[in-house]
Amino acid sequence: MLNPGNATAGLARWVHTSDLRADLKYATDRLDLVARPRTLARQRSGGVARTREHESFLTQGYVRWRPSQALTATAGRELFSRGLANFRSPSSPFYFDAGRTDPLREVSGIDLVRLSAALGQQTATLAHVLGSGHGLAADPHRDTTVVRVDHRLSSALLGLVLAPQRRASGFVVGFGQVAKGEAWLVYSEFGLQRLASQLLPSADLGAAPYSLRKPWERALVSLVGTAYTLEGGQTVVAELLRDGHGLAPAAARTYFDRAALLGSSPLLGLALGQAPRLLSRNYLYLHAQGNPNATGSFWRVSWTANFDDRSGQLAFYNQRNISNRWTLFAQWSLNHGSARSEYRALFPSAFTRGAKVFVY
Repeated sequence: MLNPGNATAGLARWVHTSDLRADLKYATDRLDLVARPRTLARQRSGGVARTREHESFLTQGYVRWRPSQALTATAGRELFSRGLANFRSPSSPFYFDAGRTDPLREVSGIDLVRLSAALGQQTATLAHVLGSGHGLAADPHRDTTVVRVDHRLSSALLGLVLAPQRRASGFVVGFGQVAKGEAWLVYSEFGLQRLASQLLPSADLGAAPYSLRKPWERALVSLVGTAYTLEGGQTVVAELLRDGHGLAPAAARTYFDRAALLGSSPLLGLALGQAPRLLSRNYLYLHAQGNPNATGSFWRVSWTANFDDRSGQLAFYNQRNISNRWTLFAQWSLNHGSARSEYRALFPSAFTRGAKVFVY
């Protein structure tokens, strides 16, 4: 519906990727130097013109200094996330999709300077974000000031983040988690912010099919989840997400109605490129995984459901160590739903296979 004949999205049938990763660290009692350079090469073919990409960059690279046990200062590119959510993280506006549903994806850090102080059961953090890091065409997080307070109890953790922005309206986010014994963990997150823009279907057939509203209204995103760990280290997770930025069911249907009227028009590129980060509002995410500390193999199966349009995705991942240096892995995802639904709008399934080689 949004990609007739693959003319709009131009998805490749085959993608060959090589990813060279190095994790470098120098540490003393007071100083840490961390660098994680990456060299990525990718070739796409089948269904699109053959393309090649090659780039080298830092996903993280920072200096961390601890002048005392209670004080920590960090400068550089750092992964600055919070919260336990797997599907989406309302309490991490810098990483709403933190890549935790894709075991092959690596999320880049953001460029910042920050100071953290531990005051008994509280930890206070003041940070200033200089840039959004690697991989973003725009820079929505530049000149963001972050104030975060964490309060730790014997079996619980609560946190609140306030972040004014020079180029946007800022955000307020919070999180909490409670451990029940060694097996149960219950957690919740929320985020209140105004997005820089939002694509909406036009209500007037005589007007443009879509309109881009800047900025979009402030809305609440909330998540509640629970995790249960078995004695063998396996984990089962369930999460419910309510995204106030998503389209209401009627608006989502209109979104696809407008696409049907466009046929193969280039205007479909706007519907894809500026689509909401999640199309709908109500989601369920379930996953079960093996023990990540097991030496032989690791597996994970997950299911994501869009309650509003009844589409979803079933995903399987498995990796097996065949030696001290070689690991084979495979991932398969299957989308279900109608052609006018979020998860079936672009492709029905995808399969990835590969190998990891540990040089040193």
